[in-house]
This record gives sequence, structure tokens and C-alpha cells, in this order.
Amino acid sequence: MSPASDNHSGVIVVGIDGSTASQAALAWAASLARHRHGRLRLVTAWQYPATAALPGGPDPAAPEVMDQRAEAVIDRALEAIHAAGMPHPGQLVERRVVARGPATAAIIAQIDTDTDLVVLGRRGLGAIEGVLLGSVSRRVSELSPVPVVLVGDEAPSLDGPVVVGVDSSAGSAAARDWAAGTAGLLGVDLVIVHGIAGLPMEIPPSAIDHIEGRAAKLAQDHAVAARAVRPAPAEVLTEVDISDPRRLLQSVAHDRSASMIVIGSRGEGAAAGLLTGTVVNRLMQHGEHPVVIVTATRPGV
Repeated sequence: MSPASDNHSGVIVVGIDGSTASQAALAWAASLARHRHGRLRLVTAWQYPATAALPGGPDPAAPEVMDQRAEAVIDRALEAIHAAGMPHPGQLVERRVVARGPATAAIIAQIDTDTDLVVLGRRGLGAIEGVLLGSVSRRVSELSPVPVVLVGDEAPSLDGPVVVGVDSSAGSAAARDWAAGTAGLLGVDLVIVHGIAGLPMEIPPSAIDHIEGRAAKLAQDHAVAARAVRPAPAEVLTEVDISDPRRLLQSVAHDRSASMIVIGSRGEGAAAGLLTGTVVNRLMQHGEHPVVIVTATRPGV
């Protein structure tokens, strides 16, 4: 069974915090859930600000009142998606969770054997509103055993190709399989991207040719593996360039109007021009496209 074949109807956990980014994350997750015949598990969390415990600090509302406010955040997010012209996502919701305490722990606690994906806004509101922070997105992506998607203030449609960054690591293979299966499910192209960085300034042309040849073979090997995933992408393309992988991925995604960028959580190292934690960090913080971070431990779609 291919890595993408058995997870088309699972749960997508979505962090809701009232921010523009979390609203875009919900819209993106709902659209994907419809393609996958999946379900949404909506999570919001609140906690009192640290200043509430200080003399003269704000008088906190009762926990029950805070729970109601958190529920209202979810309601507003659902209605905003509908008001924007999308079908109301309420029918896709499997569960609504209001947690008291840190948002990271609340989201991680909702990941179970039914969960295929976590979708979060790239940046959220402040903790005084009891909602998700940008640091929460980062921490969840580090701890989650399933792929995590980080969405900016505006999410593109799912009509564009899926772009995946590759190297020769296990994390890269997991990202490739996830990306290929998702592209197949959506009926779009898969674009495999490999950037060659870290080359010394003085290097003979013959060495450059050798490096480029190895990189092209690596990309083609990934393409062969991607075509074997079911459902298969509409078409599998490759782009290889002597370029910083961070900028190359963003450039290819922009030029091709990609629906998302997919990367492994860990690569092999910058000395070989391959994906590293710095690539993940760059794409988490910048860029116009949703970023999917896939771990090597559970690469299913």
C-alpha cells in the first residue's frame, strides 16, 4: 500500500484563535477536507495573562465565561468562511474543543490515531486574548507526529500544483510521498525542487557539471518514486538549480501559482546544498504559500 492510499478520510486538527491567519487556515483545511472526505477537529485554547496574578492586574473573568468567549471565536471563524462565499464548513466538523491552558498542549492532545494533519495560522493573536501565537505554530510543528500545515493571512486555492523540496534524507522521502499523494488526490501536478547551495566560490566547471548531474539524478529518482504513489499526480515535473533552496522553493511556488509547499522536517545539511532546519524556519516565517512540514515517522496523507 502506498503512503498516500489509506488516509483520505481522517481528521484534520485546526487551531482557531480569531486571527486572520487562523481563519485562512480553517478555510484551507475545509477545502482539503472536502476533497478527502475528511473531518475537522477545531481547537481553541485560552489562559489568563500572567499579569492577572499581579497586584493591580486585570480582574479575570470566570472560567465559564472564558469558555463561552472561546466558543464564540470558533463560531465567528465558521461564519466568516461562509460569508466569504464558501460552503459552511460546519457539516465537516467532527468535534469542537475548548481547552484551558497553553495552546500547544491543547493542539498536541487532539492528535490521535485518526489524525492525518494539523493546520494552523502562521501567526496568531496575543495570549491575552487566550489564543494561538506564532511560537505555538513553531512548537507544534516540532512536536507533531503528523504533518503540520502553516497558513498565512491568505491561502491560495487547491487548484495549483504541489511543490515539494527534496534532498536525499528520510524526511525528504516522506515529504515527497505526502506531496505526491496529495497532488494525486487534488488532480494537480507535482513539482519536485532541489536547490544546490553552499558551493565554494572557486570551483572548476567540470566539478560543477558533476554536481549538477548528481542533483538532476536525485530529482529524477524522486520523480520515479512519486509517480508510483497512488493516487498519482497529474504530472511530475522537476526543477534543479544552483540556488539557495529557501529562495528556490519560494520562487518556483510563486511562478507556478502553487497551492502549497511541502518540506521534510529535517534534511541532510547545507554543505551539500540540501534541505536543513533553516529552510523550514525560513518558509515558516515568510512566503505567500501554505507550508506543509512532514516528519519522517508518519508520512501519510
